[in-house]
Amino acid sequence: MKKPQNTKPDGQGQASAKPANKKISKGQKTRQQLIEVAASLFQKQGFHATGIFDIAEAGNLPKGSIYYHFPGGKEEIGAAAVAFAGGQIAEALEELAGKAKDPADLMTKAAALLGDVLVESDFQGGCPVCLVALEVAGKAEPIRLSALEAYARWQAIIEKHLCRFGMEKKKAAAQAELAIAAIEGALILSQVQRSPAPLRRLARQLTLSLA
Repeated sequence: MKKPQNTKPDGQGQASAKPANKKISKGQKTRQQLIEVAASLFQKQGFHATGIFDIAEAGNLPKGSIYYHFPGGKEEIGAAAVAFAGGQIAEALEELAGKAKDPADLMTKAAALLGDVLVESDFQGGCPVCLVALEVAGKAEPIRLSALEAYARWQAIIEKHLCRFGMEKKKAAAQAELAIAAIEGALILSQVQRSPAPLRRLARQLTLSLA
């Protein structure tokens, strides 16, 4: 089962892999490395607590490389990091949803996706999109737009698969929106309680809401 990965400091996450027949320039590799490192740091310690120097140091790169690849500074790399994290989760969600046997199984798998990552991080890493959005989306438009796109993509995946099971489109859209909103809230409860129990209870409630 493919899960969104916590980015390692060396920036060698699987999501950055490109087709073997397409050459990647050194500059592209450096840019992707910075994005993955930034996404990992934002997820672990927050946007405001992470400085440009922290990103450069964790990636073993000179500070100037960040401004070279991201002339907009921290806000620009923040938007890119949110887009990257959102894409990882979307890919994992699509894979899991495709294996779901019915709507109830889909809700259970969706709730467990980020919950598994939270538990594996010892409750240190919550949703990488939500964490940054809560801090700065009201002040940083590029980051808000990246978060908006990520949530819309996740919602569309759940909606599509609910429709696959025969649910009417309008109801599927409402159910998908409810699922995303509820999962994000349950993640916060699970993190502060240091327990996956809120997410497990939510999965059961989402299943009941399908009736």
